[in-house]
Amino acid sequence: MQNDPVPAGIASAFPKGAPDEIEECTESDPVEKCGAVPQCDGNGSFGKQSLQKERAEGKEIARQLHAALLVKGKDPNDNGEDAQPDAEKGAEVGAHVVWDGGHGGITCQMDQSLVILPTVMQPSELAPWKCPVFAAGSRVVNVGDVIDAAFFCDELGPVSERVSDLVRAEARAAESEGIDEAVLQAKSEQWRGERELITAEETEAWLILRGLTLDDFSNHFFRHAALEKEALQSKSSEVEAPETDLDLRELLRIELLLSGEFDALALRHSWRFAARQAATTEPPLHLVEAERTRFQQRAGFPAWLGTRAHDRLWLEEMAALEAGYRSQAESLLSAEARARMLTTQHLPLTRVQLEVLEVESLDAAREAFLCVREDGIPLAEIAADGRYSLRHLDAFYEDLPEDLQRSVLCATAGEVLEPIPRADGYQLWRLLQKQEAELADSAVRERVDQRIQERHFSELATTCIRWMMPCGTPYVAAI
Repeated sequence: MQNDPVPAGIASAFPKGAPDEIEECTESDPVEKCGAVPQCDGNGSFGKQSLQKERAEGKEIARQLHAALLVKGKDPNDNGEDAQPDAEKGAEVGAHVVWDGGHGGITCQMDQSLVILPTVMQPSELAPWKCPVFAAGSRVVNVGDVIDAAFFCDELGPVSERVSDLVRAEARAAESEGIDEAVLQAKSEQWRGERELITAEETEAWLILRGLTLDDFSNHFFRHAALEKEALQSKSSEVEAPETDLDLRELLRIELLLSGEFDALALRHSWRFAARQAATTEPPLHLVEAERTRFQQRAGFPAWLGTRAHDRLWLEEMAALEAGYRSQAESLLSAEARARMLTTQHLPLTRVQLEVLEVESLDAAREAFLCVREDGIPLAEIAADGRYSLRHLDAFYEDLPEDLQRSVLCATAGEVLEPIPRADGYQLWRLLQKQEAELADSAVRERVDQRIQERHFSELATTCIRWMMPCGTPYVAAI
């Protein structure tokens, strides 16, 4: 089967050849050179037992790397220029060792499965991308792998646009009066509270585990505060983004990690590996071909998203992972499975239609509330008379804010709800309609399908995925 040509914008990111030199990774420093890190015990601390375990795993990686190099007939202590692995010698012991330029590692193909061994060549500018996230068998998946996989699956569009906006807002704020320190402090405290990082030491440990610095931390809140300030002031002046694509990719990594969006990307990527581990056969070639073609033909993403080095091996592996996952995911969606899931999701997937009036004060909200409840005046009329904002909302019950959920749960159609405070005023909600969840509704069916697949792959992942970086609730310290 002949491969389709890679588009020029992507082909330029595929490196040719391999590194010229490999540095030895000795057993005395596996943590520093092999990329192993102390594993969090789940309570935000790093115990001696956990550290010893990770050091032992680092030594094992070093031994595997040493063995892989010997397979190709080259001692790692030999500083010869030829570092290209010899496939024939690998075949003699049932392993084929090849270079993986995209991951900065050595790829061993054993029993038709891919295993990436982290190399010891990790330039300082790439080290944060090499932070391990999870392991699937002998394969260690790092931060860069997760982000690259999200790029392949077309999951980075919204965040890439936000990064560009944040960069411009940061530049404009730096040229003007800046941002109030109290605002930045409040944002950082809220962020730490959401993650239960009480002390500065816990926060620093969280950052180190993800390859982040205190400057990354503080600059993240500065950018977001600047963007929010611009939105309130309706500024539209243009400032150019950083000149190099590397700047934007690095900011993308920081934004994903600190915003929490990286956790969902890592979880979904782990499901792909869980599906491959559970598969009894390789995915059909026509499905792999379809995934590869879909990626190659996709258009409309910023050029800087594809500037990280990728090679043909990476592309084929991503296509095979996605094809295997999609095949298994679709096989789960029977009529019986959907009906069973819907019985547990009636309330969360209830459709609600509301209208909301936004006012500046509690007195105005109470007056409007009495006008609607006692006099039957429509919210639209009150909005027109007072020049207030009036919006309509059609949403699932589970998507409503928690305080609004409590009010909607006991309300009937046509009822106006008590005023709810918001940051810049008060909201007055009126329930227009409730509609029970039905599979005939395509939006309901889509969420039911999502629940079925999430439950299946989450349970499957607990048997074959070992998390090295806590990623929200699904994190499992050790399997």
